[in-house]
Amino acid sequence: MGFTTADMPPVDPEQFEQMPVMDRMRMLALHWADYGYLLARTDQDAPKHKGISAFVVDMRLPGVEVRPLREMTGTSDFNEVFLDNVELAPEALIGSLNHGWTVANSSLGHERSGVAASAVRLRQSVEALKDLAGRVVRDGRPAIEDGLVQDRLGQLTASVEALSALVYANISRWSRKAERVHDAPMAKLLFSEIGVDIHRFALELSGESGILVAGDAGVFDHGRWQDEFLYARAFTIAGGSSEIMRNIISERGLKMPR
Repeated sequence: MGFTTADMPPVDPEQFEQMPVMDRMRMLALHWADYGYLLARTDQDAPKHKGISAFVVDMRLPGVEVRPLREMTGTSDFNEVFLDNVELAPEALIGSLNHGWTVANSSLGHERSGVAASAVRLRQSVEALKDLAGRVVRDGRPAIEDGLVQDRLGQLTASVEALSALVYANISRWSRKAERVHDAPMAKLLFSEIGVDIHRFALELSGESGILVAGDAGVFDHGRWQDEFLYARAFTIAGGSSEIMRNIISERGLKMPR
């Protein structure tokens, strides 16, 4: 899935035909995808959140070029996508013409909810962190016997349990169709920030071995913690940055002034 506001010629809803697109986007996993998700401006005169339409893009169409981007993790999950005079048929339109921002907000809400649902994975990471603390030696004894380490593990465990309770409450509200606009942003914000904290502490706990990566002699857990720490930052951006989440919570949830 990707977002862009590619400029397109003004469109008459009564004469909607194939429309040319030309733009560059950065999106996740489209080098594996058969279809992409495009937001394009279809009314140049409308306000910034109006005049945008949502489309399904067949990634096999002529003019679509995908270039994977190497990240600091060494993998290529994101990519650069070029749309060079790609033509989209009328059936590619999602929803109504010029109402793509509604589609975007709905899809972003689901994405944020999906990210937050990974609280289970954070719980597994904390358990793995406890195991790591039992194998790391500090001053001749397992690090997990250190009171400061126990305190930090307790804080992280409590944070993950709080996130799990929040996600459960959100699911309960969604099932009753009583969801709030700030439910998903709250859970997504917590998930991404806790994830960074867990993996940062794992590297701190590893001491000098914390700078080692997969393949190095003496690296803990085959380099898992180094890789996950680098990738954890992506979750503070994906689905809306932490700063955007805080804005939504304060402005839309708490009704605070801008």
